[in-house]
Amino acid sequence: MLAGYCDLDIAHLESLLVQNPGLMIGEVGLDRRYAHFVSLEAQKEFLLGAIELAFRYSRPLVLHCVGCDGALIDLLGQKAPKAMCQVSEQSALVLMKLSIYMSFRALTRVGQLVLERRPDLFLLESDSQKPYDLDIKGLYESYGQRGLEELVYANAALFTS
Repeated sequence: MLAGYCDLDIAHLESLLVQNPGLMIGEVGLDRRYAHFVSLEAQKEFLLGAIELAFRYSRPLVLHCVGCDGALIDLLGQKAPKAMCQVSEQSALVLMKLSIYMSFRALTRVGQLVLERRPDLFLLESDSQKPYDLDIKGLYESYGQRGLEELVYANAALFTS
């Protein structure tokens, strides 16, 4: 990574936040799959800058994490901005203590755990790398049958209003 490159990106992100009061920050995070393109240290540096901006401008942060749950939790420390992400079961337990929202494409074991312990942090996610594999209508109907449509809507509204 070129020296100062991250600073320029953070400065650009900050200018976008100033110009667009309704803008969220995301999707940012850590991904081991791309460490050969952008080092994990550079990813951490940018993520820390994004977290700082989320606090400074009171903006929600959409987190991305693949194979780096521990590092993500370490970066978030004891306090996190309003944020959402997908994580493993072990990480979900820690993130619930930090009041991090977690999003799910299906009712997984981790999703069920979040619903049981902190339903106020549960979100539905409809994006997919293979949209044709994702049954959006079925997903929402399955949650509707569980009486969760109001909960999911209320939680999502925190990120869209």
